[in-house]
Amino acid sequence: MELSELSVANIGHHEVFKIEEVQSVYIPNIPGPASTDEVRYSRLFQSVDLSTNFYFSYTYDLSRTLQENALSLKNLKFNKNLYHPKLESEKKFIWNNYLLKPFRDNAITDKWVVEIVHGYVGQQIVELPVAKLAVILIGRRSSEYAGTRFLKRGMNQNGSCANDVETEQIVWDMQTTPCIETGHFTAYVQRRGSIPLFWSQDPSTRGVVGKPAVIVDIVEPNALTTAAHFKELRRKYGYPISVVNLVKRRGGPKVRDEKLLHSQFLKTVKYLNEFMKPGKCIDYISFDVARCNKDGQVLPRLEQIGLKLSLRQGWFQSFKPLKVRQLLKHPVFDNFTPIYSEDGEMLLQSGISRTNCVDCLDRTNVAQFGLAKATLGFQLYSMGYTSEPVISTG
Repeated sequence: MELSELSVANIGHHEVFKIEEVQSVYIPNIPGPASTDEVRYSRLFQSVDLSTNFYFSYTYDLSRTLQENALSLKNLKFNKNLYHPKLESEKKFIWNNYLLKPFRDNAITDKWVVEIVHGYVGQQIVELPVAKLAVILIGRRSSEYAGTRFLKRGMNQNGSCANDVETEQIVWDMQTTPCIETGHFTAYVQRRGSIPLFWSQDPSTRGVVGKPAVIVDIVEPNALTTAAHFKELRRKYGYPISVVNLVKRRGGPKVRDEKLLHSQFLKTVKYLNEFMKPGKCIDYISFDVARCNKDGQVLPRLEQIGLKLSLRQGWFQSFKPLKVRQLLKHPVFDNFTPIYSEDGEMLLQSGISRTNCVDCLDRTNVAQFGLAKATLGFQLYSMGYTSEPVISTG
């Protein structure tokens, strides 16, 4: 298979490409025409349009966060409460992982192996009087329970959710070294995903207008599958896990389905928290976007939530805090307890914000923007390029 690629970003000296065009090259191992089965399978394989938001890098593991990659390069691990990063890629974000397995099982050289991520990668260069910054946004879509709207809802038997996307915002000072473990990089990671319950919507019941009715298919008495979902989040991101639920909890008959999902999700989280150790409970934040929109305070309130979550989770920073930030500590950080890597050289993010609405689209986009903006202020402040850690809403 040959492909045409477009360079879309640079994470340090690692270049990231978007697949533009794919062409299959037939390499027969026997003479004569291809068999009927071979032709059929080839057509099925080529029916997948790889030119729609698929990305890769020859030198950088796009399936993992900048923090994981930097720690692995320095052969470091998180502290005892956090996930120990492995050298393997994050399989759920590799969309051709199944096809690559025979190559790896037969010890084929990595020159024949290119891992593909589905989602989004974009970069903007910001020119400042004293610096040149690269702002990079990466969206990694999980392959484990992927599908279209209405057809994929909730979670599967393994706890993998529909519409599961990991979003990472990276700021790189391009005047420093391009090595991700020693240059000046900061990053913050969020997650979105369908409500981790067994629920569905049958498109055939949609009717002329409106959405299909929400059906809670299974109510697990012990919430084992939902527990497995949060266990995976803790494995990867550590503590705390903060749920930002944007589903409506009040209203008339039109929001009956959302109220049902909200009550079931809240009940499940409360149940799981009964078995958690102090300080490790799942944070549950309910935020009604439509209700707050009436007074035009959606983004300011989301940014306030984002500030609190960022101060709890921190963010990744590949360098020690600047001396000026240590000597003149801003009051915003009075209750902030940073977590450092084993060598004390890097600041680590511990924990994750998991946002959802019903579709994990419009409302989730707005909420994640608010959280991202709040943390971006901390990133720029920690790098020394703003005098205040909070970006003005105006």
